Amino acid sequence: MALKDLTDIIQSGAVTIASIVAIYGISAWRVEFIGKRRIELAEDVLALFYQAKDAIEAMRSSFGYVGEGTTRQPRSDEKPEHKESLDQAYVLIERYNKYADVFSRLHARKKNGDILNNFSSSLVESSNNPECPCSFFHGGGMG
Repeated sequence: MALKDLTDIIQSGAVTIASIVAIYGISAWRVEFIGKRRIELAEDVLALFYQAKDAIEAMRSSFGYVGEGTTRQPRSDEKPEHKESLDQAYVLIERYNKYADVFSRLHARKKNGDILNNFSSSLVESSNNPECPCSFFHGGGMG
């Protein structure tokens, strides 16, 4: 066996080892990147759930504020004695509109499939936990 053959074998082995290490490194980076993305998504979705829970609590508040419901445009055939009742009923719509961006962002996450694809089993499991804000959305109450 000549020196050239030995160097060719060592060179081939080094290339093979370098290739394996590169493949392992890229694979580890990919797993880390996906994990990091899922954690960021989980933090974002959790924050949205807490914001939605707070928004629902604010919308359901039994306290009324001066001027709530007055932005409703009365119909032309509306009787004056019904105006106050209809304005009071419109308070919920005003309150919802105030927090509509929270629900829009949550709905957009759902439409993108982010929530369902990444966390569907976690959401089902946590919906049984009354401390989890998402339990409200699965019928578990206010938490």
